[in-house]
Amino acid sequence: MRSILKTVKLCICVMLMAVIFPMSVSAGSDEGMVEVTGSGSSTLEEIVKEEPDILEQVQATAAEAEDEYTAMTVEIKGNKVLYVTTFKDAFFTMMTESAVQELAQRLAKSLSEVESDISALSGGLDDAMGVPRGTVSMVIRYCDSDGSVLAEAEFKAEE
Repeated sequence: MRSILKTVKLCICVMLMAVIFPMSVSAGSDEGMVEVTGSGSSTLEEIVKEEPDILEQVQATAAEAEDEYTAMTVEIKGNKVLYVTTFKDAFFTMMTESAVQELAQRLAKSLSEVESDISALSGGLDDAMGVPRGTVSMVIRYCDSDGSVLAEAEFKAEE
C-alpha cells in the first residue's frame, strides 16, 4: 500500500505541475515509477483519505503556485482529480472582452496539446491502483474570478 501511495502522490504532483506550466510538461518514460499491484477495490479518493497528508501536500504545492493573479485548488472525488486555476480580478483589470476570449482559446489549445501526456499520467494512476485504464480521470479547469469556466478538459488513459 505504501508504494501505491507514493505513486499516487507523484502522479498528482506531476499533474499539478502540468496545470501550473501547461505547455512544458512531458510524461517522459516510466523510469523511476514504482511498479505496484493494487487491489482495485478502492477509489483514489478512498486511498487519499487513508493518507490525508498526500492531499495536504498537493494542496500546499498548489497554494505555493498562487500569486496576485491566480488561485489554485485540487479536489479528489471518487476517481476524478480536479485541478482548478482561477484568475483573480487583478488579472483582468487591463483586458478587453476580446482579450479574455483569446485567453480562453489559448488555454483550450494548450490543454489539447498536453492531452497525451496528461492521459498517460491518468494511466499511471490506473496502473498504481490496479484498476482498468480509463478509470481515473484528471480534469483541468480554468475559471475567471466569477467562477465562469474559460477552458476545461478531462483526461483519461485509453482503455
